[in-house]
Amino acid sequence: MSLVAPGHFYKQNRPQQLRGFYHVAVTGSFSVAAERMALGQPAVTLQVQALEQELQAKLFERKRGSIALTPEGQVLFEVAAPVVEALESLDEAFYERLGQFEAGEVRCAAPDNVVFDVLPNLVKDFNTRFPNIDLVLYSATSLQSLQMVLRGDSELGIGSVRQIPRNISFQPLAWYDNYLVVPQGHPLAGKDQVSLEDVAGCPLVAPLEAGKLYQDLNQAMERRGLHPHVVMRLASTEARLRYVQSGLGVTVAAGRRFPSEVARHLVWITLADHVPVTAYGLITRKNTYLSLAAKRFAEFVVQSAQAFQSLRTAQPE
Repeated sequence: MSLVAPGHFYKQNRPQQLRGFYHVAVTGSFSVAAERMALGQPAVTLQVQALEQELQAKLFERKRGSIALTPEGQVLFEVAAPVVEALESLDEAFYERLGQFEAGEVRCAAPDNVVFDVLPNLVKDFNTRFPNIDLVLYSATSLQSLQMVLRGDSELGIGSVRQIPRNISFQPLAWYDNYLVVPQGHPLAGKDQVSLEDVAGCPLVAPLEAGKLYQDLNQAMERRGLHPHVVMRLASTEARLRYVQSGLGVTVAAGRRFPSEVARHLVWITLADHVPVTAYGLITRKNTYLSLAAKRFAEFVVQSAQAFQSLRTAQPE
């Protein structure tokens, strides 16, 4: 039995090497990359090892059980990502150039208030116009939407982004005021405006700590020497509203249109004097190939930007 060195086994198979490298980079995992490529994990490991040997560069480093790109790996990823994505989308690109392809699947991640209140009518109109394009919608926080686009799990995302990574394109669709949301009968319910001291004095059913809205609120409170009294964290805005309705505390939310059965029992109080408006926009990766189907949905979302204003202007029933 003879052993074949990794560099020789994958020698002159640079496209496959780059595919393995690319999928490990975007997923942060050799095993997940192997699943995506329908290969065994050892095969993907050999691909990356062969690439490292041929380039004489270390592309990944392991830190506390996670895998991260080295500086050399980051440079290669920026060069290789458009190549790999173009190769994997070759069939679609071919038919697109022939003008014969307006079909396929589009994955889009968006917060629940957008999924529930903005997208139903928009998707209905889109499906009427492009009946052969299938949409897969993920209900996710803005941060999760961004991460899914970065990993390649979703071609498109919708949400708010506090800091825009350099490889992300963010196209604003609407700007929403932020609100403190309290149950009817709450001591603050009769106020048109509240102070940050008022907010600090209430149990807060908070968004995720890494989210833009919580970071903006926390930063404003820290400038006043205040700290929110967090009793619970929930990613879903609708879930936070339901816990507020149950009497657990108060919460904060961008926009004010939510399912009417929840809205009837809640009061929205503006935080405009304390927290900057939240911009929701379309999230895509720069320098990446978008299928024609994804381009069509992205264009449709941008053209329908007015629909996103409903979250800002609608009043609770």
